[in-house]
Amino acid sequence: MTLDGTSRQNAWTKVREPLLSALVGLNLLAIAVVLFPPGLIRSSLLPGFLPYLYATGLFQSTGVFVPNPKKYNVTLWARILFADGTLKEWHMVDFTKLSPFDRFLQGRFRRWDDNICNSNPDSPWLHDAARYIARQGDSPNNHPVAIELIRHRCNIPAPGSDSIAEPFDDLLYSCKITSGDLQ
Repeated sequence: MTLDGTSRQNAWTKVREPLLSALVGLNLLAIAVVLFPPGLIRSSLLPGFLPYLYATGLFQSTGVFVPNPKKYNVTLWARILFADGTLKEWHMVDFTKLSPFDRFLQGRFRRWDDNICNSNPDSPWLHDAARYIARQGDSPNNHPVAIELIRHRCNIPAPGSDSIAEPFDDLLYSCKITSGDLQ
């Protein structure tokens, strides 16, 4: 027995609607788990949902809503010293100059930038970041030999304040780059 167009469409509808309902239900459940107050339920359910939340972009940081929100904008830049003695600067993408769609596409780099800039000085992430940036600046004839990671900060003025915040830089990490770091 062959299915005519109407029967085939009805068969697809019978499958599609429960599938979409399950997807909507999964999204709502995942968001609800994130919103649960800290405790046994959240700590046991959240690890199972994190890969889905990260993949779909539903997991968001709530740093704006905490009792002590961030008081400054921060970004990373680096100074790379090459074998021939030249210096080159590497700058993270300026997210304020991107379109909303490009910001969405580059969102993981913004989170990476934020995590690196807010690391402790002895964090193992810093050497990995230095290696990544050194690879970005590497060329076949002139390899990086040292790198400095610099945290650029600009205080966010309080609401209603007319003061203009002066940006400042501080050295976050420095290291020598070996040939093994460039692979």
